[in-house]
Amino acid sequence: MGVTAGANSIEPTETVRVRAVDEEYVSLASVSIEEKTKIQIKDMEGVVLYTEEFEVGNTYRKKLDMTDLPSGVYYLKVVDGKKATVYTLEKSYESLEVDKKFESPTIDQEMLNILKD
Repeated sequence: MGVTAGANSIEPTETVRVRAVDEEYVSLASVSIEEKTKIQIKDMEGVVLYTEEFEVGNTYRKKLDMTDLPSGVYYLKVVDGKKATVYTLEKSYESLEVDKKFESPTIDQEMLNILKD
């Protein structure tokens, strides 16, 4: 079971955008990467399902395929040199909901189990 992604260059935008495309796909668009940036998707158990590092100076658009994953809650973590942002991905048979869960320049104790590598 896993997550797959495709990449294309995009025009720069103001912010990192994470959104559900439909019940099977999540779109991640990022501005020009100024520092090493890593994304991960983890399940509720903390198992890493997908990891990727973005190259400095590039922009990306990712379409993450969640088709093979069962219904449940997953976490999408975006970490760069300045902050960590965690999104919850709630997948059901009819929908895929994306909500920002946590953003901070530091990681508090409550989020350590979700965020640790």
